[in-house]
Amino acid sequence: MLVLHGSTMDGEMMRVATGYEFESLADRNNFAVFYPDAYKRNWNDCRIDVRVAARLENIDDIGFIRALVTAAVSKFGTDPNRVFAAGLSNGGHMAMTLATQSPSPVAAIAVFAASLPTPDNSTCPKDTPTPPIMLTGPTIHSVPIKVA
Repeated sequence: MLVLHGSTMDGEMMRVATGYEFESLADRNNFAVFYPDAYKRNWNDCRIDVRVAARLENIDDIGFIRALVTAAVSKFGTDPNRVFAAGLSNGGHMAMTLATQSPSPVAAIAVFAASLPTPDNSTCPKDTPTPPIMLTGPTIHSVPIKVA
């Protein structure tokens, strides 16, 4: 499981933000979880209008993730066909970028607080099969109120 942080975050901040729940799930269900750090705290996703160092310097985040998966397969025996990604905001956009690659290095993705880029704002391939994708928005919590 790859857990991709949002802009200005790093992997450790993402661990804290998720309350270490991915580690708990991994311990209970026997899988590995990784919180990679993006270059200068931003991923180079497919969005054209994003002006961050990773994009401006054309950082190969797809290659980085592929290398991470290869290392996980070699070192931990990870099944390369069962690699999943979850991403928040910019990490969600990076997860969508991974999903559009052929072949995709991930079997499925979950995206939080990130919208699909419009075709005119995306360099992602548009004619590739994609793995299953789950998109979620912010959670609204209701608070009970006492009426007198």
